[in-house]
Amino acid sequence: MDIQEAWKNLGYDIEFIVDDIKSKPIESRISELNRYLGIAKRSAKKLMANNHPDIGGKTKDFLIYQESLNVIQSATDECIKSINESIMSRKIINESKAIAFGQLKGMET
Repeated sequence: MDIQEAWKNLGYDIEFIVDDIKSKPIESRISELNRYLGIAKRSAKKLMANNHPDIGGKTKDFLIYQESLNVIQSATDECIKSINESIMSRKIINESKAIAFGQLKGMET
């Protein structure tokens, strides 16, 4: 199952979610990802509770919702890791530029 199917199983449009997250500054995207993960968790738990085999629900449906949540959790973790790496890379580049600028500025005399 891919991330698009996982969100669809929970009743959400992945394109809307992605557009919303992309519209935020990179520093805010982690909190947005976590916010959407919370939405997915609440939705999946509600769907799993309503479709639990012990209360007459179909095992197949229950497992689909469970897998959907697992896929979304994994994708969210990967995105957060990628964003953190991007932020760290930007900091390193900015620090390198500041050092280089400082060295150039010192050569002016």
